[in-house]
Amino acid sequence: MEKEMTDLPAQMGADGSAARPTGSGVATIVSQEKLVLEERLADLPGKTKDISRVKAERLTLTVQVVDVPPGGRVPEHHHGGPTIDYVLSGAMRMQLLGGPAVVYETGRTMFEPPGSVHLYAENLSRTDPATVMLIHVHDDGAQLVVFH
Repeated sequence: MEKEMTDLPAQMGADGSAARPTGSGVATIVSQEKLVLEERLADLPGKTKDISRVKAERLTLTVQVVDVPPGGRVPEHHHGGPTIDYVLSGAMRMQLLGGPAVVYETGRTMFEPPGSVHLYAENLSRTDPATVMLIHVHDDGAQLVVFH
């Protein structure tokens, strides 16, 4: 299953998410599948956080690839569930609310807990694009990215 969102402000994603802000790159969903968890996981307090409130049959894992242009910047946003950011190429400076700005180069990951605010992500190169893979775990009805 593949969906693409471009920089065109008027475009809406097929999943109903808002268009990406200009200069924040192109995001493509490369994989999406239902997660089937053992029901007993929801009975372990503190182990599943917000995901424990969602019925297992409604959980979805979505893999998205974001191509950020040279000098591009993804503005403040949050996700519809916990997200892992994995830098496939280039170098990105990223910061979560309450944390320091950190440079993530190819092969590095950043975890965005549920409910966290991603202040920004910027491509440090003025000449080369950067590519980041996002791995989302979310309720079926959740919006993947909400820009502030």
